Amino acid sequence: MDECRHLLRLARNNSEDNVVNALMKSAIVLAIAYWERHIEDLLLKGCAYISDSLRNPLDLPLKTRQVIAESSVTNKRESNPEAFSSSVWAFSGDGWSRKYKEYVQKRADALNTASIKNVREAFADIFGIKDVFPNKEIKDFPGINISEEFNHFMNVRHKIAHGDRTALEGGVTIDDIEKWLIIEYELVAMTMGIAWDALEEITGKSAIAYHLKERYVYQILLYFKENGQKTVTNDVFKKIGSTANSNYKKTFI
Repeated sequence: MDECRHLLRLARNNSEDNVVNALMKSAIVLAIAYWERHIEDLLLKGCAYISDSLRNPLDLPLKTRQVIAESSVTNKRESNPEAFSSSVWAFSGDGWSRKYKEYVQKRADALNTASIKNVREAFADIFGIKDVFPNKEIKDFPGINISEEFNHFMNVRHKIAHGDRTALEGGVTIDDIEKWLIIEYELVAMTMGIAWDALEEITGKSAIAYHLKERYVYQILLYFKENGQKTVTNDVFKKIGSTANSNYKKTFI
């Protein structure tokens, strides 16, 4: 984003209209490219975090489980039962994680325009977040709906990308672009905070359900390091500790 501000400083210090317009357009295109990269990274990194941290896929939000299943399981149950069966069994074991990653990658690749509407829908489907843009205003611009303002910003960029010579007509100024950059900063911070809070809640439920605290995992690893490879029985877990014993019941019974 520093590059965008640098382009705007150059535009302020230039008196040639053609040069100023080129610098302003460049700043807009670069700023939206940064926004789209941020959204794509957040979706992919969030998905990877869940896939690596979640023990029980049933702790995924219901909406997320539904969209993954609908995108992965073929509906040709009668005409192609073999394909249907294979698509269902692909979820067994850690298969859910692979299917989840494939789905999120497809959504990220297909997010050609990271508009407020498209981003809101993607975060709802992938992370079960009802609204990743809950704040309508920010203190810097009271009375301005930041979602509507940012969509206007993206529309200007859309015109520029398609070679519309009138993209900056209608009163678009350097100050407007500065305002849009501030709003973008706010939206980046907003989406980051809300998304990672949701991710922690999703994975936290799974960890709490199994009571797997780090010190107990260490106890288990230490025991098997000292005693070598032995059959995992209830008696073995009792020797490690009461918490390990309770985890044995949840995991192996």
